[in-house]
Amino acid sequence: MENFEVTDWWRGSSPFELLIGVILSQKTNWKNVRKALERFKAKFRTVKDVAESPVEEIEKAIRPAG
Repeated sequence: MENFEVTDWWRGSSPFELLIGVILSQKTNWKNVRKALERFKAKFRTVKDVAESPVEEIEKAIRPAG
């Protein structure tokens, strides 16, 4: 594990945050996922926040993930 940047990133995460992190990590590096997660969590606190937001706002928040 010492060769990988990701260590215990899921600790303290809600199931919602974990789900978003797993989805974002599928096709990009962890550095970009971290940026996208920070932006996403700052904008969307709940699933309801996401559901009520325009797709463009969600895309903007996760853009660093690629």
